[in-house]
Amino acid sequence: MTGRRASWIFYGAVLLAGLIQVLCDFTPSSYGIFLEQIEAPEYGPAVGHARAIRSDEWSVSTPMFQAAVRNGFKRYNETSLYREDMRTFYALPLRDWALLFKPEVWAFFVAPPDIAYAIYWALFFCACLCGYHALFRELGADPWLAACASLIVYFCGYTQYIWTTYCPLLALYPWMLLIVLRPMRWWAKTLICLYAFPVFLLSHLYPTLLIALVWGGAAILWAAQGPAVFRWRQLAPVALGVAAAITVAAVYFHDVIPAMAHTQYPGKRVTYAGFLEPSIVLAQIFPFLSAWMGGYRSLIGLNIVEVGNLGSFLPLLTLCLMDFRKVSADRTLLRGLWALLGLFAGLTAWQALPVPQWIVHALRWDTGPAQRTMFTSGLMLTVASVMIWARGHISTSWRRIVAFLLAGPIFSVVLKFLLFPMDLWQYAWDLVLVALGLFGGLLALTGKAQRRGLTMLATVALINVFGFGRFNPLQSAAPIFYVPYSDVVIALNNEAQMSPGGVIADPRFMGSVLNGIGLKSVTHLLVVPQLAFFRKYFPTMPADRFDAVFDRYAHIMVSYDPLPWSTAADQIHVPIDVLTPPANNRRVEVGGNPATACAFPAGGAITSARSEGAALIIEGWAPWFKETAAQSLRIESPLPVQVDRLETVPRPDIAEEDHDYRYVKCGFRLRLSGRNRAPRLADLSLIAKGTSNGTVRVSGACQ
Repeated sequence: MTGRRASWIFYGAVLLAGLIQVLCDFTPSSYGIFLEQIEAPEYGPAVGHARAIRSDEWSVSTPMFQAAVRNGFKRYNETSLYREDMRTFYALPLRDWALLFKPEVWAFFVAPPDIAYAIYWALFFCACLCGYHALFRELGADPWLAACASLIVYFCGYTQYIWTTYCPLLALYPWMLLIVLRPMRWWAKTLICLYAFPVFLLSHLYPTLLIALVWGGAAILWAAQGPAVFRWRQLAPVALGVAAAITVAAVYFHDVIPAMAHTQYPGKRVTYAGFLEPSIVLAQIFPFLSAWMGGYRSLIGLNIVEVGNLGSFLPLLTLCLMDFRKVSADRTLLRGLWALLGLFAGLTAWQALPVPQWIVHALRWDTGPAQRTMFTSGLMLTVASVMIWARGHISTSWRRIVAFLLAGPIFSVVLKFLLFPMDLWQYAWDLVLVALGLFGGLLALTGKAQRRGLTMLATVALINVFGFGRFNPLQSAAPIFYVPYSDVVIALNNEAQMSPGGVIADPRFMGSVLNGIGLKSVTHLLVVPQLAFFRKYFPTMPADRFDAVFDRYAHIMVSYDPLPWSTAADQIHVPIDVLTPPANNRRVEVGGNPATACAFPAGGAITSARSEGAALIIEGWAPWFKETAAQSLRIESPLPVQVDRLETVPRPDIAEEDHDYRYVKCGFRLRLSGRNRAPRLADLSLIAKGTSNGTVRVSGACQ
């Protein structure tokens, strides 16, 4: 079978798998977590388990897609309490000029949303596997080596754990490198770069990962072409494409980028060198070292996403089988290996060693967590291994294969046991993967000598497939865009209908899940800080404290605490009473003897009183804690008065003065009418009941 034909078979298999995903409207979404929360688990994943740790997807990005569809693809989220701009680093389907550079969401405008969402995920699935296969072929790999290496890249911990967030960048990345590497007329390459680079940048505008990928791309290009990469016919189209991408992003996000650059998080985030756990770095060689594979739980205290890397047994297999004499004599290969392994060493030093901060800052590696660079450092090892295999500098003697089995699968379990002692049953999946490695080694040793290399490559690829391929579920997109009307959803809709303005504050839910199903929820995810919005509710809060709390990318969460606060970098806890509209459910009572008010201690105050015809409008406050129907205001007057209306008025000034926003609804506006003229405030006594101080006299003179 020719190499080209074998590659087309691989591409066909991948595209067929993508087509099946679309026909079954499957996605890798963990939205099943929310379906469980609304008591509709039967609509959850068809295969696998939803992962709560993937909250960046099921509670953030997927609800954003839902909101975009519900809003008719408009720029502002009209179904949200915050009416936020939906231009974010997620490439959402919006009717604006940037849609030209978002081909991955075009299906939303011609197909039902569930099918369009399945197409969205299938496109990146196919782009990732086919793209890395094509890239490795461009680097000289035969189709079987390229197929195994692309499976390793897709089915590694980093890709699978974080696929539902960063898949656009990971999937489109090899295509950007291919555009640069493939020989073509300079004008054709220029036109392609002018379009493809903006598409790549807008697909997920996350600087930390982008910077690492750029460094990785530079190393791969040098490894592939050496000094030829600096030819003007090569550089000019790329430079124009980069300039076009930066221009498109700068114009599209002309107000978003400056706002995010000065935020507390992530704008002012600085990551220091040497803080990555060594076991995470070692897991690039021993891929299952830092995680319990039975339930995908981190063994070092971080969540599972933070320990993911592009780890596989391929680098160790290559080291064991490599013919050192041939490699050392291949100057072209050595030039590439120096670039790839040099960047790997630099990134690894920054990740795990106390490198001087000025160095990593100059390289811009400190803009985000070191974990985000693990894909690039792992890719350097993978590409280096592929290039060694592609040059044929491999010896598959039985001694070398046995050495790999001992140093790789077997030793990885021993090392894991030494570093992370657990009950034996918790190593079950590790032992299964070791058995798979031993079985592959046995096949290689007993089979034909010329097929030993391919057998071992297939073995290490299948270890990754079986090890990490179970992480993401297959979830139908239908219940995402046609949410089942469970009892919980019906109750939420009823609550919204009865609430003033349709605003609800339910602490059971996080992120934008409630907004995703069309509710104006206080709990939400704001990518860009909404400082003007929050300033309306906290007008007297000191500027430094206000910015420290609200100037950040954050999950807005409701709490019963007295003050707004931020514990985690991406969380803002807002007192539940602040953003919910007044219910105006306080009672009014009318008496006849103002002197009775003197029996109660003074509390609260009258802020203003003015006449409007035969009506008197009084504004003031009482020490009411929250707002309940058990609270009341009693009016004592010797003259007959009629109560027209009692309204609850937010008093953030009082709440800020008391350092307790649970009193924010302590204000009131009372409208009274007399028979022939407006009542006089001097003839009235106002008594507030149900306050935190009991019954108090708000107004009325006592001798």
